[in-house]
Amino acid sequence: MKKIRIVAALLILLSLTSCSSIEDSNGADDTTLSSITEDQILGRDMGWNVFGLKENKSRLVTRNSDYYSNEGFYESDDYDFYKVECKSASGITNLIATKSEGESEKISFTVSSNIEEGNLKVVLVKRGDEEDELIYEFITGEQDLYELTVNELGIYYIRAALESFKGEITVSRDFADGSN
Repeated sequence: MKKIRIVAALLILLSLTSCSSIEDSNGADDTTLSSITEDQILGRDMGWNVFGLKENKSRLVTRNSDYYSNEGFYESDDYDFYKVECKSASGITNLIATKSEGESEKISFTVSSNIEEGNLKVVLVKRGDEEDELIYEFITGEQDLYELTVNELGIYYIRAALESFKGEITVSRDFADGSN
């Protein structure tokens, strides 16, 4: 019984230490990533540790409620607007997901961010078979717009990589045909 308690205590201790934030090792004036790599951003092993989270998200129109079901993705990431405020956040997470129907579809993504502390990178990625493809890196610390024209079916994510991040990120999307 004593061995079980020791093992349980060690497991709890390990789980608590794995929830630590990623240190901002490049200084207060440099908000570029210092620890998270592009390979990690494009990989499939995501997760983030966050403290003081405040979210505001909305879906104006659900375009196709079953388009994630056969591909292992979740409609819960399909938003037209997403705003997150954090007191401390580290890791990699998808903010919104969008499925393109193809046929010269035009999609606009607007990202604005306010970085009080830490490091932030926000990117647009296309879901790939083995690894995701980087499409665009948004400028952080201000508002940035990227317009995408796609001619094939695909799933796109606005993904954030955060290191000891304190601040706010706002993402919105719009389809050229007026639907969201």
